[in-house]
Amino acid sequence: MLDEKRLQYLSQLPQPLLTAYMSTTPAKTSGRRRAESSLTGLHSLVKTVIRDVPHSEQGLFQMELARVEEFLRDRRPREKGIVIFAGPATWELLPLQIEVENELHWGSAALAPLLWLMGEHKRYGFLVVDRT
Repeated sequence: MLDEKRLQYLSQLPQPLLTAYMSTTPAKTSGRRRAESSLTGLHSLVKTVIRDVPHSEQGLFQMELARVEEFLRDRRPREKGIVIFAGPATWELLPLQIEVENELHWGSAALAPLLWLMGEHKRYGFLVVDRT
């Protein structure tokens, strides 16, 4: 569950960090599996992000990217989206029950999309009562 305590924890993760917001819902017109769809989305983002990665951190960026790719490759997700925070000593996965736009960030933990999601999708609950 995502709450203020969890956000505080995520904001203090060691840097540099690869943050990946990935939709795990396959494209509506595509017959591809979810993993293939997620990997395609990831690869299209890398080209724009890698330009801003400092030269001294390129190798580390590539290592973390490879970890994320490996994780997504054979995965059968049950959620609509995920957020991954990957660093040399970090691996945090947040499953989301709402679809997100594919985003990739390098540096500190990118929490702005999570804050927006929390504001847009308020918490709710169910209570089921029966005679037993």
